[in-house]
Amino acid sequence: MSTPSNDQDPRDGYGQQGGYGQQGGYGQQPGYGQQGQPGYGQQGYGQQYGQQYGGQPGGYGNETYGAPPRNGLGVAALVLGVLAILLCWVPLLNFVGILLGIAAIVTGVVATRRVRAGQATNRGVARAGLITGVIGTVLCVGIAIAYVFLGNWLVNNTGDYQACVEQAQTQEEVNACQQLLQDSIEDRLS
Repeated sequence: MSTPSNDQDPRDGYGQQGGYGQQGGYGQQPGYGQQGQPGYGQQGYGQQYGQQYGGQPGGYGNETYGAPPRNGLGVAALVLGVLAILLCWVPLLNFVGILLGIAAIVTGVVATRRVRAGQATNRGVARAGLITGVIGTVLCVGIAIAYVFLGNWLVNNTGDYQACVEQAQTQEEVNACQQLLQDSIEDRLS
């Protein structure tokens, strides 16, 4: 067995000053407690504490390693957009469809931003939610406007028809009122 000499590599802890009981001496294991040396309380192999292999910081706050993707808003945007499209056709729920369409647009935009930031992985679902939200909003607004015009027209023409029928004294006059209403409807549609 050879004894250490002063010409050995200083990183192994034996060639540094001292003897028994001193830093780097014979009584300590090589490298422990010395600054710049891997040992107790330090990470070796060029890694810092809290880093994964490849030098990437790990942990729960990292989008690539620690946290699972946050895909919930993309799915929510798609569900809201589909509901908005379905509720457009119901006259009393058309306003609810407009609100759901706007909510789908907002959540779709936030979901696509999460995808761009690397926090989510469902780009297609987020875009589909945004698109269905826009389609649902436009459809609901258009159909609501059509309902308003149709209701206004029906109120005006039904009142005329009702007054005509009230003044009619024979069945022929009632038939003439019906023909007048039918002609009015055809004129509006053409």
